[in-house]
This record gives sequence, C-alpha cells and structure tokens, in this order.
Amino acid sequence: MEADLLDNVETITTLLTTLGYPILEAIKKNSIKSKNYYIQKKNINATGTYTEEGFIVFKDSQVLLAKSQSADNHITTQRETS
Repeated sequence: MEADLLDNVETITTLLTTLGYPILEAIKKNSIKSKNYYIQKKNINATGTYTEEGFIVFKDSQVLLAKSQSADNHITTQRETS
C-alpha cells in the first residue's frame, strides 16, 4: 500500500513538473542565490529568492488576499485570470 502511494506521488510529481509546475521538486541548493528578498507590509511577511527556474517564495510567507487600490491594472488583470 505504501509503495502504491509513493508511486502515485512520483507520477504526480512528474506530471506537474512536465506541465511547468515543479511544486513537489526539491529546491536545488546550488541554484539558490545568496540574496533574499523580504516584504513586510500590513502585517504581511514574505521572503523569497531568485533561482535559475524563477522566483521562489519561501515557506511560511504570507499574501494579502484583498486587492490593493494601488495595484497596477496589469497586475490586477493578471491576478484575476490566474
């Protein structure tokens, strides 16, 4: 039974990575640059960094779910279509 579950996780990981969403893949330590970025606003804290694959948001980061009035129209449109 455990082997079946591990096989399912491996299949899902492969499928998500193939579709461009490597969310279950481990982060390569050598791909993380030393510079981290921090956001602290309205009791929201987030941390992330750039890698070869793109921007990674670290665990325990928070987001503001409500739309900000200062958000650019491009950002608002992109967020609504995602």
